[in-house]
Parts: sequence; structure tokens; C-alpha cells
Amino acid sequence: MTYTHKTSIYALYLAAIVLAAIFYLTLEGTDLFGGSNEARYGVNLACIVVTIAAVIVVVSWEKFGFVARRLQSPDESVARHAGRVAHFVRTGAFAFALNFNALAYCVASYAENAKYCVLISLVLGILTFPKFDRHHEI
Repeated sequence: MTYTHKTSIYALYLAAIVLAAIFYLTLEGTDLFGGSNEARYGVNLACIVVTIAAVIVVVSWEKFGFVARRLQSPDESVARHAGRVAHFVRTGAFAFALNFNALAYCVASYAENAKYCVLISLVLGILTFPKFDRHHEI
């Protein structure tokens, strides 16, 4: 099997899910923040900010001006490279959000928003699942 762009994207996607599962299975119930309201507020806020940032990146990465210009470039190699980078950025945003929220859910058991952010991250994973068409085949 040769190493291709498609293989690396699927590997990154799989690694994100496996790492989140490892976090959950090894750290479930570990509460490093105790009953501190300030710490729970900080964890809740961090989970929301990371999740919103990941959703914005995943949903509108191709619409950002500098990316859209490269994707519509007349030079095919530039457009192909921009397409590859877009796949990596979208999958990377999903991977980071999922693992950050899974870790926050495990180490801050009493933080309310972490569990909802994990669910949103999983839905985000469905949106970012690599779909390759003839333009993205490498």
C-alpha cells in the first residue's frame, strides 16, 4: 500500500478517535479541579471556545479569502495543494476539539459543558469525514 494524501487523512481521523477513546477509558472519573467553581467555569469556557473555533474552521475554511483564492487558482498544482491543506486543517480542527473536550470531560468531572462539547465534536467529526471526489484524488 502506498502512502497517499487520502491515507494520511484517514490515519489522522482514526488517530483522533482512538486517542479520545484512550483518554476516556484511562481518565474517566478523574477530577483534578474538585469543587472549585472558578476552575469549573474556566473549563466550561475553554470547552465552549475551542468547540466554537473548531466549528468555524471546519464549516468555513474554504470560504476564507486567502484559501478561496488558492482553491480557484488557474494553476492546478496550487489548487490541488490548497485542497490537500484544507483536508488536513478541517480534520485537524476536529481532532483537536475532540481530544481537548474528551480530556476536559475526564479531568473535570463536574464541568457541565464538557460533555456537550464532546458530543458536538463527534457531530463535527461526521461533518469532516473525508469525502474524496475526482478533484481530491491523489
